[in-house]
Amino acid sequence: MFAEILSESGILDLVIEHPPVNAFSIGLLHAVAGRLERVVEEQHVRASCFAVLDAALAAAANVKEAEKLDGFGGILGQASGSLRLSLAVLNCAVPVVCAVHNYCVGVGVLVAASADVLIATRGARFVLAEVDNGATSGGVQALRLMPEKRLRAAMLMAEPVLAEELHAWGPFIGCSMMKRPSFFKRARSVNPSPRRTTTRSVG
Repeated sequence: MFAEILSESGILDLVIEHPPVNAFSIGLLHAVAGRLERVVEEQHVRASCFAVLDAALAAAANVKEAEKLDGFGGILGQASGSLRLSLAVLNCAVPVVCAVHNYCVGVGVLVAASADVLIATRGARFVLAEVDNGATSGGVQALRLMPEKRLRAAMLMAEPVLAEELHAWGPFIGCSMMKRPSFFKRARSVNPSPRRTTTRSVG
């Protein structure tokens, strides 16, 4: 459900391929988190680019999977997996570049906000729809993307925040607002410092 490509220059691409909407199952959350956690032992990896194909950076959790599990297993599994993945991105031993296009929902926002460098296409929508689903997670991570009052409005109304609006507040790199097909080329061309100590010192 995700592919990894390691370039000769040491850039590790993690590409989510879980159609139709790239919803994260519990297993996928832990699998991607585990891959990022193992980077600490791979000195040849200089940076990681986290992206998806075709749809979005995550249509939130895999609700259908959660509904099939007994008791609270679904929601607890999604919560623990989302926490592990966001921490794996935030604490990754190398810089993490996150590439977003179309829309970014729920756990996708956690991942995007935890990354070191964020790239998005014009019109990309960031949605914190937890209120509609009886949850309020993601606020801590989303504060890395937008001011506190805008975050409250986004969560309480469950309305999308456009990448252009976020760009005005500065979470994206300067040349990040672009159209496809240059988007993925740009995402993979970003070359953060290869020094792992840099990631730790500015974290």
